[in-house]
Amino acid sequence: MNYAFVLMHGWGSSGDYWQNLTPLLGENNDYFVYELGYFNNINQTSTQDLQNFIDSHQDDKIIGIGHSVGFIKLLEQNVNFDYVFGLQSFTNFLGSRPSQLIQDNFNGFVNQCIADPVLTLTQLYENSRIYEYFADYVNLEGNINAQLVVDDLKDLAIDKSHLLNKIKENYCIFATHDDQAVPTFVVKDNFPENHVNFLDVEAGHGLGILYADLVAREIFDMLEKMKI
Repeated sequence: MNYAFVLMHGWGSSGDYWQNLTPLLGENNDYFVYELGYFNNINQTSTQDLQNFIDSHQDDKIIGIGHSVGFIKLLEQNVNFDYVFGLQSFTNFLGSRPSQLIQDNFNGFVNQCIADPVLTLTQLYENSRIYEYFADYVNLEGNINAQLVVDDLKDLAIDKSHLLNKIKENYCIFATHDDQAVPTFVVKDNFPENHVNFLDVEAGHGLGILYADLVAREIFDMLEKMKI
């Protein structure tokens, strides 16, 4: 029995987020990187592309790995995952009881993104310590799919916690305490304590790309523990 991994990057990113992790997923396993289409020079993945991959791995265990909102995007797919990992993820970005300050800050961020998506994504990359990986994408004139970026950003304000019902207990969230994009209180608000593993590293919001070796070990350790 082998694993077939489906990897979904986060908001404002691309499949390149997984460039350090995919070589560590095992030579006998396969993987599919889903592109959400935030950049015009990268073809967006279709649901049929994903379905073709799933159909070709019916004898394997299907494992989802989503970074940030990529966790939600995975759960929105018509796929029966055997297990799903979330890296610095959430189901309710604003928390279950958002204060007026949180609402105002989020609305301000949306307005900034509408006015200047290049600046907004640049700041996100810098704060996440991953700017060097995406500088060429964001600085290529006209390369940002601004409408999709803004639409998906606005969608973060919608509670998606019901999606956890699809995978029941078969998921684990890896988080860090230094994450500014998805801070500790959001993770603790969104998931039961027994489904969250806070890793003792300083990764900003770039855990999966900056600490791919650690993430790979944690993933395989959890799959072995769960006997999947």
